[in-house]
Amino acid sequence: IDDVRGQLQAHPDTRAWFQLDREADGWAKLEHLSAGGDLFTVRSSWNRRVRTKRGRSYLREVLRRREPCGSYLLEVAAGRDRTARLACMQMRAGTVTLDLRDKKTKQHWTLVVNAVWTREVGTTPRSEQPVEWLLLTNASIAEAADVELVVQGYAQRWRIEDFHKTWKSGVCDVESTQLRTRSHVIKWATLLAAVATRVERIKHRARETPDAPASVELSDAEIQATILLKREYKKRTETIPDSMPTIAQATYWIAQLGGYTGKSSGGPPGSVTIGRGLRDVLVAARLLANLGIAKKKR
Repeated sequence: IDDVRGQLQAHPDTRAWFQLDREADGWAKLEHLSAGGDLFTVRSSWNRRVRTKRGRSYLREVLRRREPCGSYLLEVAAGRDRTARLACMQMRAGTVTLDLRDKKTKQHWTLVVNAVWTREVGTTPRSEQPVEWLLLTNASIAEAADVELVVQGYAQRWRIEDFHKTWKSGVCDVESTQLRTRSHVIKWATLLAAVATRVERIKHRARETPDAPASVELSDAEIQATILLKREYKKRTETIPDSMPTIAQATYWIAQLGGYTGKSSGGPPGSVTIGRGLRDVLVAARLLANLGIAKKKR
């Protein structure tokens, strides 16, 4: 938190909005976040004690007495103990006074924050727990749109998790570096962070805007290289046209070059196969670009 704040001192017009998971739900971190001028959202790990005019209560009980301020539909993917469904999520929000306590000193004090509770209602299968997030934030909850923005902001944290997986142990595998000098490790990790970001960007582009032209993310040389490489490894029954492919089609071809078959996962191409295929595409694209330059010089 302090490092980010230090970096942003050079950009006074930029305000951070920290999105933190349940490990940040501790009094020390909550106080540290509240003391700064930045926005924060922390997923609560506890049904915390709160102080009310009636005395002490608990966070969920206080929010349960609030009227719902909005609802939305959430597409829930199938998991080990989770059924795929379209969940109906209901939002409640309010300003609360947390009753914080230091277990070592037994000292109590208060912290005023906004709380947002989004919970599945009416669509939970039997034997399963409803989907829910209990969020602590200092962002505005004055309007329903503000509450929805808090929920949407926290939802972006999963993008960060995807990036970390691709960067640390996935395609880039930065954790396996054998560099020993701290400065060298930082430089190498920074370069690979850019690679991981691009792989994730291509993956999400293909899933969210599949019909967009491949040129929204790939250069002309990269598109041409993808088409040529795909023709080399295509099936006998496949026809690869010269026309502009969609970003979903180009990503599928790139992933196939990286070993994607679709049989093991059954889902869309992931970051590992996209990253592997992209290595071949970038080498071929660079060659094509250099050949184009050579032709111009003749």
